[in-house]
Amino acid sequence: MFQGSIPASLRAVVHEAARGWGASTVHVGCSGNFTVERTLWDIGVKCHGNDVSIYTCALGALLSGADEPLSVEAEYEADWGWLTPYLEMGQRERCAVLMLSTTMMAGLLQSNLYYDRQRQAYRDQWERMFEATVEKLESMPVELLSFYAGDVMPWLETVPKDGAVISFPPFWANGYESLFKPLDTVFDWPGRPVYDILDEERIAEFFDAVMSRKHWMVALNHEREDLAEYLKGRMKTSNRGVPIFVYTNQASSRLITPEQTVTHCKLPIISGEVGKKASIVLLSAGDFNELRSLYLDPAIPPAAVLQAYGLMVDGVLVGVWAISRPDGLLGNFAPAIHPHVYLISDFPVGDGTTKKLSALVLRAALSKESQLLAERSLHRRVRGIVTTAFSKKPVSMKYRGLFKLLSRKEDGPKFILNYGATIGEWTLQEGLDAWLKSQKSSQPA
Repeated sequence: MFQGSIPASLRAVVHEAARGWGASTVHVGCSGNFTVERTLWDIGVKCHGNDVSIYTCALGALLSGADEPLSVEAEYEADWGWLTPYLEMGQRERCAVLMLSTTMMAGLLQSNLYYDRQRQAYRDQWERMFEATVEKLESMPVELLSFYAGDVMPWLETVPKDGAVISFPPFWANGYESLFKPLDTVFDWPGRPVYDILDEERIAEFFDAVMSRKHWMVALNHEREDLAEYLKGRMKTSNRGVPIFVYTNQASSRLITPEQTVTHCKLPIISGEVGKKASIVLLSAGDFNELRSLYLDPAIPPAAVLQAYGLMVDGVLVGVWAISRPDGLLGNFAPAIHPHVYLISDFPVGDGTTKKLSALVLRAALSKESQLLAERSLHRRVRGIVTTAFSKKPVSMKYRGLFKLLSRKEDGPKFILNYGATIGEWTLQEGLDAWLKSQKSSQPA
């Protein structure tokens, strides 16, 4: 019901530590989505919570039996005043409004047709969704002994020296501020706490406060050499997931790594000239994972895909591409053609003797047949395709020509390049014929 969760492996570590401590109560700093509190509630441990975001503080008030008034800012009354009657019903109803608004108000400060339609869909279905969310909140079993809406540092000073503390602080400074900016913009929140960002300058002070308690646990997304002796868990539950490092003074050591299904792809692989008849095959996740491992740079972290496809020419596999949903990425690609699909991977196969196969794979990914297959997977229309390239140069020669550069961002020594194109302007066979023609024209006379 709450947004987000912690991996089952991390829940197991929390369970094990709490049982080992023999603690009946635990102080949870930076409660976030209350996943630690829910995890401990399952084994009979009660918690005191703390946080600063509008979303967490509203839920914290509900779980601790308090009340946190909320209203619509005057300048947004015209667009969002219709929420006022629901905000006046009670704390449970206010939480339901916030929970639905985290998605309903996404892209609030952007002019984007996708988000405009999403907000209208929420408005049209509001009564049903609101009632369902309130019902879920009514059946919620978790309770808090107390909740402190404010800076974690002064709150930690109230924790007894012989107490137990667990804190999974925000992995990025200003993370809450970015995540809940639409909610903070629209809603007037009298109980809004004043606090300092938990940045690198304050993190040492934070660790000192946590580690001064008898029992403690902290989870971070990076290693700290000064805490090496307390590192008890290394976890990464997906190939592109954020790594989690667990530091605690009492727990067994654990190592959790992602598992990837790999099967042997039995399709014949190109080993010479490209033929003249093109077709597309669907690839299983296992076959795609094997081909990706064989032909992609191992430094590129794998990602989950919605569907993978193979380009066959005269019965042999020439290349592979895979798509994923564009959800959550639309705001970054405002110039892109909507609605679109995200091209998460594309690469040729073979021994590398046939040149410029990458361009052929892209032509296949942009074909009418590829468009139809993408629409079947997404269950909606697709008019464009978007992808991301990482390059040491400000442009990617691979995508230039077929794709348009949408955005460029410098990231240290490399560039993050977002490209987009219209999909479905030629058939698969027309794409192959055009590529073959370009190959002949580039050969010396």
